[in-house]
Amino acid sequence: MTDINEIVVSHKELETYLTHTFNVNKKLIGKNKIACYVWGTTGIGKSDKIVNTATKLAKENNREFVDWNRLSKEEKYKVADNVSKYFILFDYRLSSKDITDLMGLPNLNGKDTVEWKVPLWLSVACKKDCMGVIFFDELNLAPPSIQTQGYQLIRDGCLGEVSLSDGITIISAGNTVDDRANVYDLPKPLQNRFCHLVLKVPDLDDWQEWAINHKVDKRIISFLNFKPTYLMKFDANSKDKSFPTPRSWGEFCSNLIKDVTDEYMLEIYSSSAIGSGCATEFTAFVKMQKELKFSDYLNHPERVKDLSIDLKWSLTTLISNWFKTHNSTDDIKNLLQIVDYLESEYAILSLRFMREENKVIFKNRLFKSKLWLDKLSKQYGKFLWEEVVN
Repeated sequence: MTDINEIVVSHKELETYLTHTFNVNKKLIGKNKIACYVWGTTGIGKSDKIVNTATKLAKENNREFVDWNRLSKEEKYKVADNVSKYFILFDYRLSSKDITDLMGLPNLNGKDTVEWKVPLWLSVACKKDCMGVIFFDELNLAPPSIQTQGYQLIRDGCLGEVSLSDGITIISAGNTVDDRANVYDLPKPLQNRFCHLVLKVPDLDDWQEWAINHKVDKRIISFLNFKPTYLMKFDANSKDKSFPTPRSWGEFCSNLIKDVTDEYMLEIYSSSAIGSGCATEFTAFVKMQKELKFSDYLNHPERVKDLSIDLKWSLTTLISNWFKTHNSTDDIKNLLQIVDYLESEYAILSLRFMREENKVIFKNRLFKSKLWLDKLSKQYGKFLWEEVVN
Protein backbone atom coordinates (compact mmCIF):
# COMPACT_ATOMS: atom_id res chain seq x y z
CA MET A 1 0.00 0.00 0.00
CA THR A 2 2.94 2.33 0.61
CA ASP A 3 6.21 2.84 -1.20
CA ILE A 4 9.66 3.97 -0.18
CA ASN A 5 8.72 7.68 -0.23
CA GLU A 6 5.75 7.43 2.12
CA ILE A 7 5.92 7.80 5.88
CA VAL A 8 3.50 5.74 7.97
CA VAL A 9 2.27 7.21 11.25
CA SER A 10 0.11 6.15 14.18
CA HIS A 11 -3.02 8.05 15.21
CA LYS A 12 -1.13 9.79 18.03
CA GLU A 13 1.68 10.73 15.67
CA LEU A 14 -0.82 12.09 13.16
CA GLU A 15 -2.39 14.32 15.83
CA THR A 16 1.07 15.61 16.79
CA TYR A 17 1.93 16.25 13.13
CA LEU A 18 -1.32 18.10 12.35
CA THR A 19 -1.02 20.22 15.50
CA HIS A 20 2.57 21.13 14.61
CA THR A 21 1.59 21.98 11.03
CA PHE A 22 -1.22 24.25 12.18
CA ASN A 23 1.12 26.09 14.55
CA VAL A 24 3.72 26.47 11.79
CA ASN A 25 1.07 27.83 9.41
CA LYS A 26 0.07 30.53 11.91
CA LYS A 27 3.54 32.03 11.36
CA LEU A 28 3.38 31.82 7.56
CA ILE A 29 1.67 34.05 5.03
CA GLY A 30 -0.41 33.22 1.95
CA LYS A 31 0.98 30.66 -0.48
CA ASN A 32 3.67 29.50 1.93
CA LYS A 33 1.04 27.62 3.95
CA ILE A 34 1.53 23.87 4.36
CA ALA A 35 -1.36 21.61 3.30
CA CYS A 36 -1.50 17.98 4.50
CA TYR A 37 -2.86 14.90 2.79
CA VAL A 38 -3.66 11.88 4.97
CA TRP A 39 -3.83 8.54 3.17
CA GLY A 40 -5.14 5.33 4.66
CA THR A 41 -7.33 2.30 4.17
CA THR A 42 -11.05 2.39 4.85
CA GLY A 43 -12.53 2.46 8.34
CA ILE A 44 -9.42 3.29 10.38
CA GLY A 45 -10.48 6.73 11.63
CA LYS A 46 -8.79 9.23 9.31
CA SER A 47 -11.66 11.72 9.39
CA ASP A 48 -12.36 11.17 13.08
CA LYS A 49 -8.75 11.90 14.04
CA ILE A 50 -8.72 15.11 11.98
CA VAL A 51 -11.95 16.30 13.62
CA ASN A 52 -10.64 15.43 17.09
CA THR A 53 -7.41 17.29 16.40
CA ALA A 54 -9.36 20.36 15.27
CA THR A 55 -11.35 20.21 18.51
CA LYS A 56 -8.14 20.21 20.56
CA LEU A 57 -6.65 23.03 18.49
CA ALA A 58 -9.71 25.13 19.29
CA LYS A 59 -9.09 24.65 23.00
CA GLU A 60 -5.39 25.43 22.67
CA ASN A 61 -6.24 28.69 20.89
CA ASN A 62 -8.95 29.66 23.41
CA ARG A 63 -11.70 29.49 20.82
CA GLU A 64 -15.03 27.72 20.66
CA PHE A 65 -15.00 24.78 18.26
CA VAL A 66 -17.77 24.64 15.66
CA ASP A 67 -18.40 22.18 12.86
CA TRP A 68 -19.71 24.42 10.08
CA ASN A 69 -21.72 21.67 8.40
CA ARG A 70 -23.69 20.97 11.58
CA LEU A 71 -24.75 24.56 12.18
CA SER A 72 -28.20 25.86 11.36
CA LYS A 73 -28.56 28.77 8.95
CA GLU A 74 -29.03 31.18 11.86
CA GLU A 75 -25.99 29.77 13.68
CA LYS A 76 -23.82 30.17 10.58
CA TYR A 77 -24.65 33.87 10.31
CA LYS A 78 -23.95 34.28 14.02
CA VAL A 79 -20.51 32.70 13.57
CA ALA A 80 -19.88 34.78 10.44
CA ASP A 81 -20.52 37.99 12.39
CA ASN A 82 -18.03 37.13 15.12
CA VAL A 83 -15.37 34.83 13.62
CA SER A 84 -12.70 35.81 16.16
CA LYS A 85 -14.59 33.83 18.82
CA TYR A 86 -14.59 30.52 16.96
CA PHE A 87 -12.35 27.78 15.60
CA ILE A 88 -14.22 26.49 12.55
CA LEU A 89 -14.02 23.13 10.83
CA PHE A 90 -15.18 23.40 7.21
CA ASP A 91 -15.75 19.84 5.90
CA TYR A 92 -16.06 20.29 2.13
CA ARG A 93 -16.54 17.21 -0.07
CA LEU A 94 -15.44 18.05 -3.59
CA SER A 95 -16.63 14.64 -4.78
CA SER A 96 -20.25 15.77 -4.31
CA LYS A 97 -19.84 19.22 -5.83
CA ASP A 98 -20.38 20.72 -9.25
CA ILE A 99 -17.49 22.26 -11.11
CA THR A 100 -18.69 25.83 -10.36
CA ASP A 101 -19.59 25.35 -6.69
CA LEU A 102 -16.41 26.85 -5.23
CA MET A 103 -16.31 29.90 -7.46
CA GLY A 104 -19.88 30.91 -6.71
CA LEU A 105 -22.16 32.98 -8.94
CA PRO A 106 -21.43 36.07 -11.00
CA ASN A 107 -22.75 39.30 -9.54
CA LEU A 108 -23.98 41.43 -12.43
CA ASN A 109 -23.63 44.84 -10.85
CA GLY A 110 -24.26 46.96 -13.95
CA LYS A 111 -20.58 47.82 -14.32
CA ASP A 112 -18.15 46.73 -17.00
CA THR A 113 -16.68 44.07 -14.68
CA VAL A 114 -18.11 40.96 -13.06
CA GLU A 115 -17.70 40.22 -9.36
CA TRP A 116 -18.27 36.77 -7.92
CA LYS A 117 -20.52 35.98 -4.98
CA VAL A 118 -18.65 33.14 -3.29
CA PRO A 119 -20.36 30.57 -1.01
CA LEU A 120 -20.97 31.69 2.58
CA TRP A 121 -18.50 29.21 4.08
CA LEU A 122 -15.70 30.44 1.83
CA SER A 123 -16.46 34.08 2.55
CA VAL A 124 -16.21 33.27 6.27
CA ALA A 125 -12.91 31.39 5.79
CA CYS A 126 -11.55 34.50 4.05
CA LYS A 127 -12.34 36.87 6.93
CA LYS A 128 -9.23 38.34 8.55
CA ASP A 129 -9.67 36.88 12.03
CA CYS A 130 -11.05 33.49 10.96
CA MET A 131 -9.21 30.49 12.39
CA GLY A 132 -9.78 26.84 11.61
CA VAL A 133 -9.38 23.96 9.19
CA ILE A 134 -10.72 23.39 5.68
CA PHE A 135 -11.03 19.63 5.40
CA PHE A 136 -11.25 18.26 1.85
CA ASP A 137 -12.27 14.75 2.88
CA GLU A 138 -12.23 12.01 0.24
CA LEU A 139 -10.59 14.42 -2.21
CA ASN A 140 -9.48 11.64 -4.53
CA LEU A 141 -13.07 10.42 -4.94
CA ALA A 142 -13.65 13.51 -7.04
CA PRO A 143 -12.82 13.23 -10.75
CA PRO A 144 -9.86 15.31 -11.94
CA SER A 145 -12.13 17.98 -13.43
CA ILE A 146 -13.61 18.57 -9.96
CA GLN A 147 -10.28 18.27 -8.13
CA THR A 148 -9.08 21.29 -10.07
CA GLN A 149 -11.74 23.35 -8.27
CA GLY A 150 -9.67 23.26 -5.14
CA TYR A 151 -6.29 23.46 -6.85
CA GLN A 152 -5.72 27.20 -6.54
CA LEU A 153 -7.18 27.27 -3.04
CA ILE A 154 -4.83 24.48 -1.94
CA ARG A 155 -1.83 25.81 -3.85
CA ASP A 156 -2.07 29.54 -3.21
CA GLY A 157 -4.64 29.97 -0.44
CA CYS A 158 -6.82 32.04 -2.72
CA LEU A 159 -9.53 31.63 -5.32
CA GLY A 160 -10.23 34.32 -7.87
CA GLU A 161 -10.31 37.59 -5.95
CA VAL A 162 -10.61 36.17 -2.43
CA SER A 163 -7.85 34.88 -0.14
CA LEU A 164 -8.05 32.58 2.86
CA SER A 165 -7.40 33.93 6.34
CA ASP A 166 -3.89 33.33 7.62
CA GLY A 167 -5.52 31.33 10.44
CA ILE A 168 -6.76 28.64 8.05
CA THR A 169 -5.00 25.33 7.41
CA ILE A 170 -6.04 22.93 4.63
CA ILE A 171 -6.09 19.17 5.27
CA SER A 172 -7.21 16.46 2.85
CA ALA A 173 -7.75 12.73 3.28
CA GLY A 174 -8.54 9.77 1.09
CA ASN A 175 -8.38 6.02 0.60
CA THR A 176 -5.62 4.37 -1.38
CA VAL A 177 -6.05 3.00 -4.89
CA ASP A 178 -5.41 -0.50 -3.47
CA ASP A 179 -8.69 -0.27 -1.54
CA ARG A 180 -10.73 -0.31 -4.76
CA ALA A 181 -12.70 2.68 -3.50
CA ASN A 182 -13.25 4.15 -7.01
CA VAL A 183 -10.66 6.81 -6.32
CA TYR A 184 -8.75 8.85 -8.88
CA ASP A 185 -5.05 9.59 -8.89
CA LEU A 186 -4.22 13.12 -7.86
CA PRO A 187 -2.51 15.12 -10.62
CA LYS A 188 1.22 15.38 -9.92
CA PRO A 189 1.14 19.19 -9.54
CA LEU A 190 -1.62 18.81 -6.94
CA GLN A 191 0.25 16.02 -5.15
CA ASN A 192 3.28 18.26 -4.92
CA ARG A 193 1.26 20.94 -3.13
CA PHE A 194 0.65 18.60 -0.19
CA CYS A 195 2.79 17.04 2.49
CA HIS A 196 1.76 13.36 2.53
CA LEU A 197 1.38 10.88 5.38
CA VAL A 198 -0.07 7.37 5.51
CA LEU A 199 -2.14 6.53 8.59
CA LYS A 200 -1.54 2.98 9.72
CA VAL A 201 -4.24 0.62 10.88
CA PRO A 202 -4.49 1.07 14.67
CA ASP A 203 -3.37 -1.81 16.84
CA LEU A 204 -5.66 -3.02 19.59
CA ASP A 205 -3.98 -0.93 22.31
CA ASP A 206 -4.42 2.30 20.35
CA TRP A 207 -8.02 1.51 19.40
CA GLN A 208 -8.91 0.34 22.90
CA GLU A 209 -7.81 3.67 24.37
CA TRP A 210 -10.16 5.44 21.97
CA ALA A 211 -12.94 2.90 22.51
CA ILE A 212 -12.95 3.18 26.29
CA ASN A 213 -12.93 6.98 26.15
CA HIS A 214 -15.83 6.95 23.66
CA LYS A 215 -17.97 4.51 25.67
CA VAL A 216 -17.85 1.69 23.13
CA ASP A 217 -19.82 -1.34 24.34
CA LYS A 218 -17.58 -3.23 26.77
CA ARG A 219 -18.57 -6.59 25.32
CA ILE A 220 -16.92 -5.53 22.06
CA ILE A 221 -13.73 -4.41 23.79
CA SER A 222 -13.53 -7.66 25.79
CA PHE A 223 -14.15 -9.75 22.66
CA LEU A 224 -11.45 -7.97 20.68
CA ASN A 225 -8.97 -8.56 23.48
CA PHE A 226 -9.80 -12.24 23.09
CA LYS A 227 -9.71 -12.07 19.26
CA PRO A 228 -7.51 -9.06 18.37
CA THR A 229 -7.22 -10.05 14.70
CA TYR A 230 -10.93 -9.30 14.33
CA LEU A 231 -10.41 -5.57 14.86
CA MET A 232 -9.66 -5.16 11.15
CA LYS A 233 -10.55 -7.68 8.45
CA PHE A 234 -10.72 -5.62 5.28
CA ASP A 235 -10.11 -7.38 1.98
CA ALA A 236 -10.52 -5.23 -1.11
CA ASN A 237 -11.21 -8.38 -3.15
CA SER A 238 -13.93 -9.72 -0.86
CA LYS A 239 -17.58 -9.59 -1.88
CA ASP A 240 -18.74 -9.13 1.72
CA LYS A 241 -20.71 -5.92 2.14
CA SER A 242 -20.11 -5.68 5.90
CA PHE A 243 -16.79 -6.41 7.53
CA PRO A 244 -15.01 -5.53 10.77
CA THR A 245 -12.99 -2.32 10.90
CA PRO A 246 -12.23 0.01 13.82
CA ARG A 247 -15.03 2.24 12.51
CA SER A 248 -17.66 -0.49 12.05
CA TRP A 249 -16.97 -1.84 15.55
CA GLY A 250 -16.81 1.48 17.35
CA GLU A 251 -19.38 3.61 15.52
CA PHE A 252 -21.87 1.12 14.07
CA CYS A 253 -21.89 -2.14 16.00
CA SER A 254 -21.51 -0.55 19.42
CA ASN A 255 -24.42 1.86 18.92
CA LEU A 256 -26.65 -0.89 17.52
CA ILE A 257 -26.16 -3.35 20.38
CA LYS A 258 -26.17 -0.99 23.37
CA ASP A 259 -28.58 -2.43 25.97
CA VAL A 260 -29.45 -5.37 23.64
CA THR A 261 -29.41 -8.70 25.49
CA ASP A 262 -31.56 -10.86 23.20
CA GLU A 263 -29.04 -13.17 21.53
CA TYR A 264 -30.94 -13.50 18.26
CA MET A 265 -31.25 -9.75 17.75
CA LEU A 266 -27.70 -9.21 18.99
CA GLU A 267 -26.42 -11.34 16.12
CA ILE A 268 -28.64 -9.59 13.56
CA TYR A 269 -27.58 -6.12 14.66
CA SER A 270 -23.89 -6.98 14.82
CA SER A 271 -24.01 -8.86 11.49
CA SER A 272 -25.23 -5.73 9.73
CA ALA A 273 -22.17 -3.85 10.95
CA ILE A 274 -19.32 -6.38 10.95
CA GLY A 275 -20.49 -9.26 8.76
CA SER A 276 -22.13 -12.56 9.64
CA GLY A 277 -18.99 -14.63 10.26
CA CYS A 278 -17.51 -12.25 12.78
CA ALA A 279 -20.92 -11.57 14.36
CA THR A 280 -21.46 -15.29 14.97
CA GLU A 281 -18.23 -15.53 16.93
CA PHE A 282 -18.96 -12.31 18.80
CA THR A 283 -22.44 -13.51 19.79
CA ALA A 284 -21.03 -16.86 20.96
CA PHE A 285 -18.53 -14.96 23.11
CA VAL A 286 -21.32 -12.89 24.69
CA LYS A 287 -23.34 -16.07 25.39
CA MET A 288 -20.41 -17.45 27.39
CA GLN A 289 -20.88 -14.73 29.98
CA LYS A 290 -24.02 -16.56 31.09
CA GLU A 291 -21.84 -19.48 32.12
CA LEU A 292 -20.35 -17.29 34.80
CA LYS A 293 -22.19 -17.00 38.11
CA PHE A 294 -20.61 -13.82 39.33
CA SER A 295 -21.54 -14.30 42.97
CA ASP A 296 -19.32 -17.41 43.05
CA TYR A 297 -16.26 -15.28 42.29
CA LEU A 298 -17.26 -12.59 44.77
CA ASN A 299 -17.34 -15.26 47.48
CA HIS A 300 -14.35 -17.21 46.17
CA PRO A 301 -12.15 -14.82 44.12
CA GLU A 302 -9.37 -17.38 43.87
CA ARG A 303 -11.54 -19.41 41.48
CA VAL A 304 -10.95 -16.95 38.65
CA LYS A 305 -7.49 -18.47 38.21
CA ASP A 306 -9.11 -21.63 36.82
CA LEU A 307 -11.18 -19.86 34.15
CA SER A 308 -10.35 -20.25 30.46
CA ILE A 309 -8.97 -17.25 28.55
CA ASP A 310 -12.28 -16.42 26.86
CA LEU A 311 -14.15 -16.50 30.18
CA LYS A 312 -11.57 -14.27 31.84
CA TRP A 313 -12.13 -11.67 29.14
CA SER A 314 -15.87 -12.06 29.66
CA LEU A 315 -15.34 -11.55 33.38
CA THR A 316 -13.90 -8.05 32.77
CA THR A 317 -17.31 -6.93 31.50
CA LEU A 318 -19.16 -8.58 34.40
CA ILE A 319 -16.93 -6.84 36.94
CA SER A 320 -17.77 -3.48 35.39
CA ASN A 321 -21.49 -4.25 35.19
CA TRP A 322 -21.51 -5.20 38.88
CA PHE A 323 -19.76 -1.95 39.77
CA LYS A 324 -22.57 0.07 38.13
CA THR A 325 -24.96 -0.84 40.93
CA HIS A 326 -22.66 -2.16 43.66
CA ASN A 327 -20.05 0.48 44.40
CA SER A 328 -19.85 0.83 48.16
CA THR A 329 -16.50 0.62 49.94
CA ASP A 330 -17.18 -3.05 50.72
CA ASP A 331 -18.17 -3.71 47.10
CA ILE A 332 -14.94 -2.29 45.71
CA LYS A 333 -13.03 -4.33 48.27
CA ASN A 334 -14.64 -7.52 46.94
CA LEU A 335 -14.06 -6.55 43.30
CA LEU A 336 -10.42 -5.73 43.95
CA GLN A 337 -9.94 -9.15 45.47
CA ILE A 338 -11.07 -10.65 42.17
CA VAL A 339 -8.75 -8.30 40.28
CA ASP A 340 -5.88 -9.38 42.51
CA TYR A 341 -6.23 -12.98 41.31
CA LEU A 342 -6.38 -12.03 37.62
CA GLU A 343 -3.38 -11.78 35.33
CA SER A 344 -2.36 -8.22 34.52
CA GLU A 345 -4.08 -7.91 31.11
CA TYR A 346 -7.48 -8.83 32.56
CA ALA A 347 -6.92 -6.80 35.72
CA ILE A 348 -6.01 -3.61 33.85
CA LEU A 349 -9.05 -3.79 31.59
CA SER A 350 -11.35 -4.49 34.56
CA LEU A 351 -10.02 -1.45 36.43
CA ARG A 352 -10.36 0.79 33.39
CA PHE A 353 -13.91 -0.39 32.78
CA MET A 354 -14.83 0.39 36.39
CA ARG A 355 -13.18 3.79 36.19
CA GLU A 356 -15.25 4.74 33.14
CA GLU A 357 -18.49 3.82 34.90
CA ASN A 358 -18.03 6.61 37.43
CA LYS A 359 -14.66 8.29 37.81
CA VAL A 360 -15.48 10.15 41.01
CA ILE A 361 -16.91 7.18 42.91
CA PHE A 362 -14.21 4.88 41.56
CA LYS A 363 -11.42 7.16 42.77
CA ASN A 364 -13.08 7.75 46.12
CA ARG A 365 -13.60 4.05 46.82
CA LEU A 366 -10.22 3.04 45.44
CA PHE A 367 -8.22 5.13 47.88
CA LYS A 368 -10.11 3.71 50.83
CA SER A 369 -8.99 0.19 49.93
CA LYS A 370 -6.00 -1.20 51.76
CA LEU A 371 -5.47 -3.77 48.99
CA TRP A 372 -5.20 -0.98 46.44
CA LEU A 373 -2.96 1.25 48.51
CA ASP A 374 -0.62 -1.51 49.68
CA LYS A 375 -0.38 -3.61 46.52
CA LEU A 376 -2.49 -3.03 43.43
CA SER A 377 -1.66 0.67 42.99
CA LYS A 378 2.00 -0.26 42.50
CA GLN A 379 1.08 -2.78 39.80
CA TYR A 380 -1.69 -0.97 37.96
CA GLY A 381 -1.76 2.68 38.97
CA LYS A 382 0.28 3.77 35.93
CA PHE A 383 -2.31 2.25 33.58
CA LEU A 384 -5.09 4.46 34.90
CA TRP A 385 -5.63 8.15 34.43
CA GLU A 386 -3.26 10.46 36.25
CA GLU A 387 -5.87 11.73 38.67
CA VAL A 388 -6.47 8.16 39.86
CA VAL A 389 -2.78 7.45 40.37
CA ASN A 390 -1.93 10.55 42.41
